[in-house]
Amino acid sequence: MAKNNWYIDFDSLSAEGQDHKAAFIMTRSTLNLLFGASDMHYISSDALFVVPIGIAMNKNFCCGSRINKIVKRIARAGLDVKLLKDLTFRYWLDIFSKFAKKKDQDTHSLSLRDLRGSFVILFIGLGCSMLVFLVEIFHGSVHRNKKEKNLYKKPVRYEFRK
Repeated sequence: MAKNNWYIDFDSLSAEGQDHKAAFIMTRSTLNLLFGASDMHYISSDALFVVPIGIAMNKNFCCGSRINKIVKRIARAGLDVKLLKDLTFRYWLDIFSKFAKKKDQDTHSLSLRDLRGSFVILFIGLGCSMLVFLVEIFHGSVHRNKKEKNLYKKPVRYEFRK
């Protein structure tokens, strides 16, 4: 690796500077940091080898059990995964903001012309709702008048003669 200068600079791993025929062997957390938010890369779930990591302390260190408890709590709570996701998000946000600056230098603010379609749909919806409202009022007044006419009619009296 040293003879062929195969070491990688992390800044060159952006989408522009990558060799598309390359495979990377790194820790899964580093791969997730660099490529986790991207759909352009596949990160294998298989492990090439497992490297346990620990904290070295002096035997007479006063807070060894306390540090062990804290490390276990961090691991069980998933704070390491959350920290990795936050770092990945910041990393990709930085990359995409640089990419967006290069791609779209002349941005402009929204104008009424940009929102014209939205306003057309809004006014069509308001017109339809107003039409339905007027039909309901007309329909209600017609049926109310029919009921009132039926209530004010004099009842028919039937007399039976003997």
